[in-house]
Amino acid sequence: MIFGGVGNLNVPSFAQLGQSQDENPDISINAQITKERANMFDKSQVYHNVKNFKVSLSNDSNLCPTNDCTFKFIHKDFEGFTKNGISDRSLDGILKVTSQGKTQLYNVNGDLNLIEEENAPDGSVTKENLEGTLRFSQGDDYFGGDEYTVNGTLTNTGKNSADLSLEGFL
Repeated sequence: MIFGGVGNLNVPSFAQLGQSQDENPDISINAQITKERANMFDKSQVYHNVKNFKVSLSNDSNLCPTNDCTFKFIHKDFEGFTKNGISDRSLDGILKVTSQGKTQLYNVNGDLNLIEEENAPDGSVTKENLEGTLRFSQGDDYFGGDEYTVNGTLTNTGKNSADLSLEGFL
């Protein structure tokens, strides 16, 4: 199973975070993740491959101002989706954004926290509710670029796989 365990907490909605429920998110991400391997020195740190990465952006996005972009998420070893300990999650890699024959590369740095989990009758975790930040920057400007406040879910789809779904606002 791809999940660990933690106690239950209330998940804040975007309305509780100061966002209107009627407002469309500035970014939506859906992806499939599959367990790759645990860190050989720290078994609580587990690396996952990211597949079928799909992005939807608001019309005024800096990542795709032309509104006609294609996206590809790339990650190397020790990147992708990582579970570190009981509640730390991260999404790291490069987002290739192509439009009108030009490609721009963005560093993706997502710091996510497990805030609640849902369990099956046998106690196994079926879904993790996540919140955190997702930053897109270029070059060495790690703290520049767009930063989104996100929340979403990681839903177990098999022994070593899950679906990741995130929505957020600038």
